[in-house]
Amino acid sequence: MNENRHKLPILKPAVFLTILICLIYSNTLNSSWQLDDLNNIIQNSNIQMRSLNLNSIIDSLYGASHKEGLYRPVAYFTFALNWLWGGDDVTSYHLVNIGIHILTAFFLFLTISSLLRTPNIKGWDQSSIYFVALLSAVLWAIHPIQIQAVTYIVQRMASLAALFYIIGIFSYLKARMTHSKIYRMLWWGLCGLVFVLGVGSKNNAIMLPVILLLMEFVFFRDLSQKKNLTQAVAILLGMALIVAIAGIFLFMEDDASQYFKELYEARHFSMYQRLLTQPSVVLFYLFQIFYPTVEQFSIEHDFTVSTSLFHPWTTFPAILIVLALIVFALWRIKKNPILAFAILFFFGNHVIESTIIPLEMVFEHRNYLPTLFLFVPIAIGVKKAFDYYYNAKKPMFYFLIFSVCAVMIGIGTSTYIRNWDWRSVKSLCEDAIEKAPESSRPVHNLAYGYYKPTGQIEKALALYQKALELKAPQTIFKADIYNNIAAIYYSHLKDYEKAVEYAKKSLIIHPKDTTKMLLCDALTMQRRYDESLFFLDEFLKQAPGNILLLYRKGFILLKKERTEEALASFRQCFRQAPDNWKYLREIGFCLTQMADYETGYWFLNQAIAHRPKSPGILLGLAGNRIHAGYTDEANPWIEQFIDRMGVSNIENFLIEVSEDPFGLPLFFDGVAPLISQDIRKRSEKYLEIADMIENRFSNSVE
Repeated sequence: MNENRHKLPILKPAVFLTILICLIYSNTLNSSWQLDDLNNIIQNSNIQMRSLNLNSIIDSLYGASHKEGLYRPVAYFTFALNWLWGGDDVTSYHLVNIGIHILTAFFLFLTISSLLRTPNIKGWDQSSIYFVALLSAVLWAIHPIQIQAVTYIVQRMASLAALFYIIGIFSYLKARMTHSKIYRMLWWGLCGLVFVLGVGSKNNAIMLPVILLLMEFVFFRDLSQKKNLTQAVAILLGMALIVAIAGIFLFMEDDASQYFKELYEARHFSMYQRLLTQPSVVLFYLFQIFYPTVEQFSIEHDFTVSTSLFHPWTTFPAILIVLALIVFALWRIKKNPILAFAILFFFGNHVIESTIIPLEMVFEHRNYLPTLFLFVPIAIGVKKAFDYYYNAKKPMFYFLIFSVCAVMIGIGTSTYIRNWDWRSVKSLCEDAIEKAPESSRPVHNLAYGYYKPTGQIEKALALYQKALELKAPQTIFKADIYNNIAAIYYSHLKDYEKAVEYAKKSLIIHPKDTTKMLLCDALTMQRRYDESLFFLDEFLKQAPGNILLLYRKGFILLKKERTEEALASFRQCFRQAPDNWKYLREIGFCLTQMADYETGYWFLNQAIAHRPKSPGILLGLAGNRIHAGYTDEANPWIEQFIDRMGVSNIENFLIEVSEDPFGLPLFFDGVAPLISQDIRKRSEKYLEIADMIENRFSNSVE
């Protein structure tokens, strides 16, 4: 092999890349949690590791609460480690993301350095290799197209996959160019390991073996030989056939085809329309890359969906341009292998997210991996221009140096400025609203992520109403907006009628469990128990084992004194979660009402063991003993209740429970005299409170 034994200096570029990246991303350390960060990290108990043990590690590997089985376990494990070390302190997550970006840039530098020493790349001396590799890595690392994968915390999935991907390529190159069998085995082993870790970070790392095959023919095989060319064509056709067959079987498989069908039903475009649109999207990415002004970048883009080859008219030209670039790259493999590889690498690594999978049309973080080698031909061009003008025209040489430095400063400045938009939910959403004024998502996110949490409810409602009038990213997106409006009316404004109205609108579009619960709770708060039961029965027909719906049904039946039916619902819940204290408590209440006092008492005792200070369970135990005729056994529970609540808080507690449509069915006329009696014993200053409790509750039966 054409192995170059001259060692490339790596300390200086490592330090230079670290300093440069840290400077450019220095204003992101306090950037807030955004969008999917919340459900993947902040609200995800699976990754909230408290100690480093086997069980917590396993929980973190299954961290994707919205997916069954293992899903990007490596990325979720890193989130869990972050939580263990820093909880929800956002700075520690940003530091890790920046660290990953630095490592990726450094391994990109090493990989390009190795790439320029491969057998099919000739004529590069040590200093030229150093210059091209470092300039390529710098341009890639400082470009604003990478911001979403670095500053957006949850997109660590994309950056981590790219890190393992580039280490895999570097390992492959080292294995191919070493003469030592031992080192070759070690490099191949590392290549296999990082491939697994890459796929465990994000699925698009699955393309690594394909790229390594491409590299084998581009950089190591002599394609002027008919044998090698035949092999290359055969492998290319074979891979295309495998993909086609896999696709056919995928869509013949009922579960897979149904899965894709359901995902596309949630979108405002079909698979055919997505395939037509993606060439335009990929060209838009290239426009962003080669014209990286701040105005080009956003978390949201208004992008016209192609409904046919000629609507919009740019669809067909975009397809032709993409095909032309791919054909050009294949044609130039022998004469310009670096350029050809950069083009094929870019399009090849967009295959997963820019073809048939029903993802959002546009997201900038998808370019983090595909752009790894895109700047190498540019760096080569700069190097050749420097070499030419250094001897021919010195003024032009110095002008080129100035121009390259100015471009790098401009790109880095764009990245730094763009990162300011990520400092808060408000700033990011307002930026997206300005750049994508027809899209409903940033308007919704501004209401949901900023105005509602800060208590500016009227502003949030106004933004939600505006979002309903704009273009939704998914057909079910309006269901989320209606649900969020209903939640505001329910929780903040206590307008339960409005909550019912908007919850119903949401359910017509998408029957989500949280909305079902919201509707039933809003009806219950109006004491419209029969209507609530009607909807609960309808929902349970669709999901008979839904534990939340079963619990709500049981509770309402218990309030309506349909005790046997309530008990049946609670028992179904109990079978699914036998250690849940609420189900134990409610079964105890039911059995007490059914005069099965001893069994009810046992269940209530099990509940209090889980929640020793629960005032409701303490009064339930006291009421059970009173009903059973063992008033003396009720007194200790009454004492614990008073100690737990404090004398001055008891009346308010009893009032709230008695007036609350969700209040516990406590035996008020039985427990009130005992509470009053105990309070009188404690101090004369409590006599007035004791009298009020006895007078108010002794004659009320709930």
